[in-house]
Amino acid sequence: THNFFANEIVVHNSIYKWRGAAISNVLKFLEHYPHARRVVLTENFRSSQPILDAAYRLIRFNDPDRLEVKEHINKRLVARCPREARPPQWDVFDTVSSEADWVARRIQAEVEAGRRVPGDFAILVRTNRDADLFLRALNVCGVPWQFSGAAGLFAREEIKMLVSCLRTLADPEDSLSWYHVISSSLYGCPMPDLLACLAQATRANTSLRQVLERALVPRQGSGSLGEDPESRSRGKGATAGSQTEHPALSDQARLIIRRFLDDVTRLQEVSRTLSPGQLLYRWLADTGWLKRHAALENAEDGEQLQAVAKFFDHLFRFEGLGGNRLPELMRSLELLQALGESAAQELDTASADRVNVLTIHKAKGLEFPVVFLVGLVQGRFPTKLRRDAIELPEPLIKDILPSGDYHLQEERRLFYVGMTRAKEELFLTAAYDYGGKTVRKISQFVLEALG
Repeated sequence: THNFFANEIVVHNSIYKWRGAAISNVLKFLEHYPHARRVVLTENFRSSQPILDAAYRLIRFNDPDRLEVKEHINKRLVARCPREARPPQWDVFDTVSSEADWVARRIQAEVEAGRRVPGDFAILVRTNRDADLFLRALNVCGVPWQFSGAAGLFAREEIKMLVSCLRTLADPEDSLSWYHVISSSLYGCPMPDLLACLAQATRANTSLRQVLERALVPRQGSGSLGEDPESRSRGKGATAGSQTEHPALSDQARLIIRRFLDDVTRLQEVSRTLSPGQLLYRWLADTGWLKRHAALENAEDGEQLQAVAKFFDHLFRFEGLGGNRLPELMRSLELLQALGESAAQELDTASADRVNVLTIHKAKGLEFPVVFLVGLVQGRFPTKLRRDAIELPEPLIKDILPSGDYHLQEERRLFYVGMTRAKEELFLTAAYDYGGKTVRKISQFVLEALG
């Protein structure tokens, strides 16, 4: 394989630094193998010609640092698909709310007219936080959607809570997981009491579990029950293994702590015979969490139940592979998380038609009949350059440095990716007001792409 590529062919394609690539990889290859035959790929079977022309017009602003310019080749793409030739459409609005509402209503109208299905549409945002208003607008219009944020299933708060539940049962000394569970919606321990317990655990160099257990020991006299005079004389300088004075807690906190410790003890006992999924389900059922969210009083309840159901699907699959006991699951938790993220994306793709809302980074390699590229103002796209805290000296960088604005060129390549996800229609949108006192300027990339 090495000889074949070295002596016969090098296929040039777009290179993106944010994918870990470097232009020097290709240029130095050609230096080492000057007789290699090059095949330039210029036929495009995805997008219509007007979209390709606009994207090419944009990327030419990266000259002379583009690979095509350095190697004196022409990579202007030619459409080879029977797409309807519609040029990109540009729309600007007064506020971001108006922008989001227009996008949602446009999709709603196309779906209700029977010309499209929700899965034909993609809304591409620069960052995850830019998606919120568009998701809300789709909800108002009753249009189904799926958001493929960078974080994924395991970044959701309710899933973090479930993982902490598993860690709590598996490791009694995992104070962070114990804190997460007892402070979560499963128990809702008052934060002042819980923070006092956490501070005591830190001072005494002990676990949160030990502090919570001591909190339930009845006090007598001036100290806690079972506290000997010697330990009282040591005061705050007590060691981890000694009885330590516990801060006063509210009656509500004591009741919650008692219930929490009882639940953990009971579930740890039955973990000998139950699978991790069965343990979690019993925990959610016994605490009333499932019943509260099953009432579906708001849309958030439904979303949380769907995410929890998906997590249980991943647990079931993992248990089918032999990981049907808690210690086995905890040893392979990172593997489960990796499998879960992949499976979640596959499930989203295979599910019923929904509008795809995702970041442009996540859209690399995907395609959609209609794409809305939104939030196109300076400062958002392109983003402002955030320099590293410690700059790497140029002599140590083993790559060919561009002569122009490197950050701007990378942002322009990303914009090119967003444009070329569209097969038939491309909408570029922006607003003058995204909050704050200043009126936002339209992205220079829009002006470059549309001439």
